[in-house]
Amino acid sequence: MGKIFQKKQKKKTAEELTQSDEFWENTRTESLNKSEQNIYKMLDELNKIPKFQQALKLWGTIGTGYYNIDNIMDIGNLYRTIGINEVEGTRLQFGGRTFFSQNDMWRIQGYGAYGLRDKQFKYAFEAKTMLDKVSRFQIGIGTRRDVLQTGAKLTPDEDIIGRSFASSALFQRGDNGNLSNINQINIFSSIEPIKNLEIRLDGVTRSIQSANPQIFNLMYYKNNNLRKTTNDSYLSLSIISKPKAKIFQK
Repeated sequence: MGKIFQKKQKKKTAEELTQSDEFWENTRTESLNKSEQNIYKMLDELNKIPKFQQALKLWGTIGTGYYNIDNIMDIGNLYRTIGINEVEGTRLQFGGRTFFSQNDMWRIQGYGAYGLRDKQFKYAFEAKTMLDKVSRFQIGIGTRRDVLQTGAKLTPDEDIIGRSFASSALFQRGDNGNLSNINQINIFSSIEPIKNLEIRLDGVTRSIQSANPQIFNLMYYKNNNLRKTTNDSYLSLSIISKPKAKIFQK
């Protein structure tokens, strides 16, 4: 019963967690023994070694696909730099996102892409901000004009910067010619009223055309007029549970 009525703990800000060594030494309830002191000393020395920092940066790049530049922005996703599909031929993509710290309350991200076969430029852009860290309440807006394969997912595709069959890596299997030109705008908001339980509301409007009419088309008759563009608008409510997930602060 005590756990049910336990007061929600206020999360510490980056400023509250950034203190001098003297502060932590005086605030610590138990003094460190010699072995523990040596561990801290070794970590401090490692952080001063350039090769160790380079190894950490390389590991982070491999794990996330993004390369950080001077704690200002990330370049990537590097795994989507080159792709091949039947519509665009070889696809070149370059993108990035702001990343000043692990405690940023806002983020801007996007990418631009170009197909060497269709000679068309594509792009996506998204901006979002977190209004409250405790409930992780955030709002955002995004837009994209790109080629995607609709129906490839069981759920609607609201993720503006998400992976698509068109931007996949060089080595892939399966047909990637049934692609569509998507022009989409998305406004969203999400909140975690309970820890690890996210409620997200998306408002989406988009237009869809076949990007490869020689293989398939989306044309239809309306009022005796042949149309090749499908317009679609909808609201999507998602409930996402992440049991035992942990979010860390720097």
